[in-house]
Amino acid sequence: MKTKPNAPCPCGSGKKAKKCCGLSSTGANLSHLIDEMLSAVNSKDFEQAINIYNTAPTSIRGNNTDLLKAFILSSIGIGDFDKAEELSKKFASDASFLFSCGTLCYEQKEFLAAINFLKKALILTPRDPNVLMNLAVSYMGLKRYELALKHLKVLKDSMGHNDSVAINQAICFTAINRYADALDSLNEVSEQGKKGPSYKSAKAGYLVTQDQGDLAAGIYHQLESDYPQHWKFTIERYKALIQAKKGQQVIEETECENNTIRQNSFKDWIGVRRRAYLSTSRLKKFINELEDLKKALPNNPYPIEQLARVYEALGFAEGACKLQEELSALGAYDPGHLMWLLYLDTLDDEKILALHTKLIPILYRSTCINDKAAKRRYVKRDKIRVGYVSGDFRRHPVSDFFIPVLEKHNKNEIEVYCYSSTKREDEVTAQIKKLVDHWRGIKDLDEPEIQQVVIDDEVDVLVDLSGITEDTKIGIFQCRLAPVQVSWLGYPFSTGIKNVDYKIVDVKTDPEGLTESFYSEKLYRLKNNFSVYSPPAAAKKAEFVAIPPSVHKGFVVFGSYNNLLKVTDDALHAWAKILSQVAKSKLFFKAAQFKYEEARDRVLSIFDRYGVEKSRIFLVAHFDKLEGHYASFNEVDINLDTFPYNGTTTTCEALYMGVPVIALKGRSHRSRVSYSLLESTGIEELAAQNHDEYVKLAVELAKDQNRLKKYRKNIRNNFINSSVMDAESFTKELEAAYKNMLTSEAINHSR
Repeated sequence: MKTKPNAPCPCGSGKKAKKCCGLSSTGANLSHLIDEMLSAVNSKDFEQAINIYNTAPTSIRGNNTDLLKAFILSSIGIGDFDKAEELSKKFASDASFLFSCGTLCYEQKEFLAAINFLKKALILTPRDPNVLMNLAVSYMGLKRYELALKHLKVLKDSMGHNDSVAINQAICFTAINRYADALDSLNEVSEQGKKGPSYKSAKAGYLVTQDQGDLAAGIYHQLESDYPQHWKFTIERYKALIQAKKGQQVIEETECENNTIRQNSFKDWIGVRRRAYLSTSRLKKFINELEDLKKALPNNPYPIEQLARVYEALGFAEGACKLQEELSALGAYDPGHLMWLLYLDTLDDEKILALHTKLIPILYRSTCINDKAAKRRYVKRDKIRVGYVSGDFRRHPVSDFFIPVLEKHNKNEIEVYCYSSTKREDEVTAQIKKLVDHWRGIKDLDEPEIQQVVIDDEVDVLVDLSGITEDTKIGIFQCRLAPVQVSWLGYPFSTGIKNVDYKIVDVKTDPEGLTESFYSEKLYRLKNNFSVYSPPAAAKKAEFVAIPPSVHKGFVVFGSYNNLLKVTDDALHAWAKILSQVAKSKLFFKAAQFKYEEARDRVLSIFDRYGVEKSRIFLVAHFDKLEGHYASFNEVDINLDTFPYNGTTTTCEALYMGVPVIALKGRSHRSRVSYSLLESTGIEELAAQNHDEYVKLAVELAKDQNRLKKYRKNIRNNFINSSVMDAESFTKELEAAYKNMLTSEAINHSR
């Protein structure tokens, strides 16, 4: 039957047929168009669906509900989420369609987009089990397990027992180290449910955390056999084998070119091989393999990235930095690059600052959510709200300098908020939680959510303690979330971020007129030290020997405890010169990287060039207990500091244990920290002005037994009574700094 001219057009526009698309049948052509498009969507041929949509008359596209919904789903399918988000506003009250959009996003592994749609659907249907479950697994896809657990709990409360809920809870609990809860959830699964792959995978994941990698690998092997199309079970089996100290088996299995993982994901394959080789502590063969892959695949960044990470594991910062140059040519960047540059002196600090300014917006993208926050000014109230942001609220060097401040903060004037992105919480985390007024766990939040948490707290001073280090949330500082934003403590360089107002330093690390050009921030100079040190319990328990060991041994022992990444070839050459000029002297050298043969060989080869025998070099990778670390200082006469990146924690540890430190004073903050600590201890004469003087100071001290005895007798007490360990005075000065920042130009400067 034909549509009459004055009848409504079947396209849904509401216009008369004669003034619209003029279809001659009762919607047959339109129905066919919609059917074709839905068929393309259902078969995941989204490009074809969009082509079909574009053939429809313009008057139909925006007015027919079915056609528009199919187009939105197709837009999601091709990754145009912004367009899908905008068009979906027309269906803001259609929970079923929003659920479909979210589910498709999840299938595309676009978890943030999935969450956006599913949260809207949840508002309309708060107890819908399908929406809750998909929302939970989307959060799991982002590794935001706490939020996933929140929705799984609602599901459990409303549905009672459900195997899928219990299994997903077990996965989440395992991921956040709540192992007892994970086991309870696994035990809740029915006997029938335990036969399925989801349960078996969850159980295997739990077993890996319990050091039962062999058992886990057996489960994954069975899953591989049962579900050969799911190659990720193979990846998990390899991880379990590595945990079970069977990395060599993984290396052998992944060797062939037709390996399942390599055929499906080259990136995952090469990553698994790196982890396997690292677990065997023998890397030379893998380095050669990566070099060959670089040549064979010149436009593929993954071999270069993995090789850079291997060099990082070996403590070879120069090699890692050179590889970043190759990555840059491919438009790829490793987040570790900015930190690697700080270990070297191959690039001017002004250029390093320029790279920070350029790369941080790329590496840590952030969309600012609230213009009102940017305009908020400081309003005086009873207490100043200070927020500290870090991923290191755990057993970590930052905590040795942060906890004494928390203990001395004036609770009547300062209200402390901690925003923690710490992934591995421990007893130190628990200690910090007890010392603060407000604890915010943000590791499972995305940046817009973190921003909202900070904005809602209305903090006055927001302080970053991480910089460009592990588990950082530095990206949020690109937005104005507090009247004053500060960088302090955890990173020895500028952030390069314009919305970070101040960098807290001291008058010795950053004397006026020397380092300003290296920072995007204004420098706030404290009068004594930029930080305060409190030794951990293990250091306080360690025995202190007030006599240098050379008195009894008859030879001098030099020491180094810094990360091998800080130990440049220049430093190694200087140390080799020192040992070659001090007869019978030895070097006690502790660095985690010495578990690798290649790292040991690199160091020993340089000493060999100077005729220093291997028997005089003691390379130690780790101590089983922290007490052993501090006790070892009693076997060291003189500690040799690194340059250009000085020790901070290690210098404090040496001084606390009474060991003199030879340092090289440079032009930037990171190369003046040890000088600042030595000056505060009253032994600034141990800070050299150049390489030759560094060698000379170490040699002369090694040959002067009376000076060694004097230093050993006095350094510990001098250090304990210095400004470096005066937490009360330091914290008062820090609080005064926050007040000055707020009440001076911070509230007046234009943003």
